[in-house]
Amino acid sequence: MKRITFLALLVAASALSQAYSFGGDWTFQSDATLNYNTNIASGSQNSLTNSLVTVTQSTTDAFAFPISFSGITGQGDFIVSGNTVTDINSSQTTDPFNVLLGATIVSVRLTYPTWNLTGTVDGIDSSNGNAFGDYAYHITGNATTINNVQLEAFMFGSWQNLGTNNSIVIDSWSLERDAVPEPATLTILAIGVAATFKKRKQS
Repeated sequence: MKRITFLALLVAASALSQAYSFGGDWTFQSDATLNYNTNIASGSQNSLTNSLVTVTQSTTDAFAFPISFSGITGQGDFIVSGNTVTDINSSQTTDPFNVLLGATIVSVRLTYPTWNLTGTVDGIDSSNGNAFGDYAYHITGNATTINNVQLEAFMFGSWQNLGTNNSIVIDSWSLERDAVPEPATLTILAIGVAATFKKRKQS
C-alpha cells in the first residue's frame, strides 16, 4: 500500500514539474473587438492580428512575447503552470489610435483595468526540446472580456473623457510555430544526406 502511494506521489510530482521550451519565432493571431458606447456615438471596431513574433524564455515557468488587441499593445509576460499560461496585465493607458466615432475618425486612447489573459499549451513534441523542457509548438488562447474601459477622444485641442461604458472582447488568440521534425523524419533526412555524400565521393 505504501509503495503504491509513493508511486502515485512520484507520478503527481512529475506532472507538476512538467516544463516546456517556448523560445523562438511564432505566428501570433488574434481577433478582438472594441465596443464603445459614448454620448457622441456607439459602435464597435474589430481588430485582426496575424504577425510573426519572437518568444523569449528565461526560466522554465515564464516566457514573453509582444501582444496586440484592439489598441492594447505591449509585452505579454506569461507564467506557466502545468499546461496553462497566464499573463496578468495591470491597469494602463494605451497609446493613441484611430477609431471611427459616428462618421468621424477620431484619435482615442483607452485606460483599462487589471485583466488576465490565459491559454493552454496543446501542441507538444516530447521527442524534442532543450534545458527548459519538451518542445511546445501551439498555444490556444481563451476568450475574455475587459469591461469598464475608459475611452478618451482628442477633440477641441485636448483629451475628452467619454466614459467607461466600453469594453474590449477578445474572441480568440493563438500562437503557432512549425514543429521540430520527428525523429523518423530526421533519420530519413540523415540517410538521404549520407547517400548523396557517398554518391559524390564515388564519382
